[in-house]
Amino acid sequence: MATRIRGAGGGIGTGHALSRRSFLGSAVAGLAGLGLSACSQGDSNIRSRVVTPVLQVGARPYPKTAAGTDMLPEIEHIVVLMLENHSFDNLLGMLGRGDGFRLDVHGNPTASNPYQGKTLHAFHMPTPCQLPAQPSNDWNTCHLSYDRGTCQGFAMSASGPVSMGYFDATDLPFTYALAKMFPINDRNFCSVMAATFPNRRFLISGTGLGLVNDTLPMALPPNGVIFQVFSRHGVSWRNYHASLPTLGIYVRLVEGPSLNTNVVGIEQFFADARDGSLPGFCPADPDFGTESEENPQDI
Repeated sequence: MATRIRGAGGGIGTGHALSRRSFLGSAVAGLAGLGLSACSQGDSNIRSRVVTPVLQVGARPYPKTAAGTDMLPEIEHIVVLMLENHSFDNLLGMLGRGDGFRLDVHGNPTASNPYQGKTLHAFHMPTPCQLPAQPSNDWNTCHLSYDRGTCQGFAMSASGPVSMGYFDATDLPFTYALAKMFPINDRNFCSVMAATFPNRRFLISGTGLGLVNDTLPMALPPNGVIFQVFSRHGVSWRNYHASLPTLGIYVRLVEGPSLNTNVVGIEQFFADARDGSLPGFCPADPDFGTESEENPQDI
């Protein structure tokens, strides 16, 4: 996800400081509202406890604030680029910041999995070209890999030993440059341990409709999709795409006239970015057959 920051002087650099203060302030207020208890000190340990709130479907984090209110005025544009099937460790485990690999005295990752009666250690992938269908990301493979929380089933699942491979800055210099410069979300997990389409449904509607495979259902989410909410409250949006648009996860919405006028080709994204007319929110979907890091693509 990328954002354009608007600072007090209109410059990007100034905006970073302002937005961080704003985000911190919002986070503190939000946690206080959710019942974050004060840290209590006992003996030599400091413990904190977060009370998880019970929210109703459709509830807003700030119920007293009118829906559609701009809560992040320093941010003008949010661009979402959602790629395919990689974990933090797989791409950025060797970054040196965030919750990546733990390293031994030789600088090698300590992560391992059992495989064919032996121990398979995490290893640097020999090439940026991936194998067809490995790793796998279907429901069964994901849950076998998770192994009831032990995460010891990756190599023994359909993903095979390549699931213990990783890439580093020599393979992904641009990605690593971005990750060293900007915030990273190193504790982000998929909405459902299953294939691509259910997780993309969660992205725009907060539900996978109970489906765990790459199907295109005719059913619509009961509370609509985020684009409908944007339109209702006057927030500009577009879904730029090279092949399949994010909105296409719900076929009927693309076919309907009310939203599909905002679904445009990826070439328009570059034109809008160039002339400063990007909307407030926009997924920018690549060609998923060649540019999404899906295996067997070259990352």
